[in-house]
Amino acid sequence: MRKTLIFILIAFAGALSAQKKTSFKNYMPFQYNNLWGIVDSLQNSVIQPTYEDIRILGNLDYVVLDADIIFDINTGETLKAPGVFRSKIFVEKQEYYHFNTEKGAILIDFKNQDTLKLPLKYDEFKNVILYDDITDKEKEYIIGKESYYEYFIFKNSKKLPLVIKEKFDEPNFLVDQNTKKRLFFTYIKNATLYIFDYNLALLHSLPQDSDIKEVLKDLTKKVNVEKLIQECFTCVEIDYVTSFSYEANLPKPFSVSYKNNRLNVIYTNKEGKTFMVEPYQIQEETIGSLDCIQFNKNTIVRDSRFVKAGKLMFPKNLLD
Repeated sequence: MRKTLIFILIAFAGALSAQKKTSFKNYMPFQYNNLWGIVDSLQNSVIQPTYEDIRILGNLDYVVLDADIIFDINTGETLKAPGVFRSKIFVEKQEYYHFNTEKGAILIDFKNQDTLKLPLKYDEFKNVILYDDITDKEKEYIIGKESYYEYFIFKNSKKLPLVIKEKFDEPNFLVDQNTKKRLFFTYIKNATLYIFDYNLALLHSLPQDSDIKEVLKDLTKKVNVEKLIQECFTCVEIDYVTSFSYEANLPKPFSVSYKNNRLNVIYTNKEGKTFMVEPYQIQEETIGSLDCIQFNKNTIVRDSRFVKAGKLMFPKNLLD
């Protein structure tokens, strides 16, 4: 009896854990005839498909439509977009969304209803961490890209003070080849290369076209690592998770078949005509990739993280 009870408790705990990992949504963006709208779990259009552009915020928590409205996927609330969404950023561990307005940049934490403002517009913000390899301490900073060639670096605090008072070009890092930790920060200003430690204290300044092999040797000894390599800040690629899987859990009117060991997905419209369906992924920095299926000029979100198996998140009246 005791063993049976223990087994039931373990199974119950496992079920609770599984429930916490899922985040099925009652609302979802959809695309009809190349225009975006919002559908609810009963397949009713909450927002008609009239928007050309969509941006996804958070873990599919919000969507921005045409820089006009923000729809809360969890609550169904609609907000007026303050401007054009540009990037996501963490300030003091809080998640903010960065918008550009006519007066500058605004950072909004929707969950905590907190807002930060900056007088300039920025293309994007990026969180960066620099390490002291000897003490294993770290410092967090924020790099703001104002234009293609101009950057600022801020302290990671809500007042967002500038750590380096001037604009600069080509921000890069010197990285421990083994641990991949960023140990030094570099940038170029007026044809001069500047090298800083993790506290952003200036260590070296030399002509841009100088051979820095000796400087690298000196820095390698300073932090006691085997080798330092250069890492291009603007070249850092985002790793998107591509987990699209058709399997056999697609909602009607989709069907799955295999021909010559190749997966075929067919959509059958009301008139009985069939169309091949293509996998489609919305790529967004805040979420990585969002798995969808695309047919004709329509897109249905079919991501198993947010949509139950067999659930069709698309308006019934628009299926054709």
